[in-house]
Amino acid sequence: AEASTSSSSASPSGKEVSNQAPPASGARVGDPSSGYSFQLPASWTQTLEKGSFIIKKAGLNAQIGLAPHNYSSLEEIRRNAFDVQDAESNTFLRATVAAYGANSLFIRYDGRAQGQAIVIEMISMVSPHGGGVSVVGSGAQADYSAQVTTAVKTIANSVQFQKPQVSALAQQWKQRVSGKQLLFLQTGNGSSDKITIDLCPAGRFEYYSNSSYMSGGFSQFSYAGQDTNSGTWKIIARGSQPVLQLFFDSGSLQEYQLSVRQAGNEIGLNGQRYFIQPASNCP
Repeated sequence: AEASTSSSSASPSGKEVSNQAPPASGARVGDPSSGYSFQLPASWTQTLEKGSFIIKKAGLNAQIGLAPHNYSSLEEIRRNAFDVQDAESNTFLRATVAAYGANSLFIRYDGRAQGQAIVIEMISMVSPHGGGVSVVGSGAQADYSAQVTTAVKTIANSVQFQKPQVSALAQQWKQRVSGKQLLFLQTGNGSSDKITIDLCPAGRFEYYSNSSYMSGGFSQFSYAGQDTNSGTWKIIARGSQPVLQLFFDSGSLQEYQLSVRQAGNEIGLNGQRYFIQPASNCP
């Protein structure tokens, strides 16, 4: 279940953050299916995990992530950068937003997450082909140095956008699931889980999950949680692997590898069985 949060608008810094940074000198990598590439700073390494690049340097506890987003404008990104005040998880973050060059925003969060003092710095930019990417540095306040900030800027300054490669395979899967609800059901050992993902034809999705658990024996207890979210969806193909991308309005990205199952009314999402039926929560 997602903890309830209260939020307020971010504070503008009132100035532009300098976009000066050393040029990148490492390898250029990217995701052609999402239409972007970037260059690594020297001595930094990367791995692609669930649609996001995780970028690290030996000896540094802080790390950098680079992930695609599906926002349509800098103003939309600005509207979604807000303070976080969540007493349940002891998370209180103050956001400030500043211009970064002509076509990007620099967003910084300071405060505590689950009681730990942290820093998050993000440079978000919009692609001329739709969507864009965010470069995010994060770490404990004690570990977050100017070296990390410089690397975030170096990576962001190296980003290049191209028109995303749309494969016939991705188009086939899009036609199959557009206007459909993907339903996951699982029960056993006192637990019950239900997830529905309505993939609306206009490109929006509605996500709902419900989980419950009841133990037996001498120490009986029960748990129930619900989560409702929405955002935009797309399907890409990485080589021969079709991937469903859910871009939540909160800014997070979830990816599911799609696979065919024997029954015609089923598909696999990350290997788990989902039933396909007409969408029930689309406008």
